[in-house]
Amino acid sequence: MNRNSVSGDIIDFSLKQLGAKISKFNSQMHLVEFDINEKCIVSYIFTITREDKFYLQTLKPYPLWEEKYASVDEIVKFIEKDIAKFKNAANSNNFDKFIEIAQSSVFISQYLENLFLNYNIDREMLDNIEIGIKEIMEVIQMHNSEEAYEKIKLKFK
Repeated sequence: MNRNSVSGDIIDFSLKQLGAKISKFNSQMHLVEFDINEKCIVSYIFTITREDKFYLQTLKPYPLWEEKYASVDEIVKFIEKDIAKFKNAANSNNFDKFIEIAQSSVFISQYLENLFLNYNIDREMLDNIEIGIKEIMEVIQMHNSEEAYEKIKLKFK
């Protein structure tokens, strides 16, 4: 049994104890799913490199790019905290709206890539898109602070 397989099995076992369903594609790629509630599934895919490092990508409820982790403990702790945050957030009356907005941001990236790679877009159009995106980022940054809202405190192991 190779080291990647052992590391993957340890992560799988730890995440199953947290309630995950695991699908293994080979000893290096693992799909992890958590049923948060009837409306929300959180899923990740992690891959293990030859150097026994880990790349983690969130797939649902909206995709996020890869993060690199150095150890089994790091990846398990990240997912454990993330799931606790999603379980808490799923109780919010605004959760569906949050997911809708988060998914829209993914679609914006896809539409922008399609526009740029498939059409000869003029500079003025790109400048207008940039202005709109910067305005959205400013609104998010303005409200993403402890001065604006009380930070949610969750307890982790």
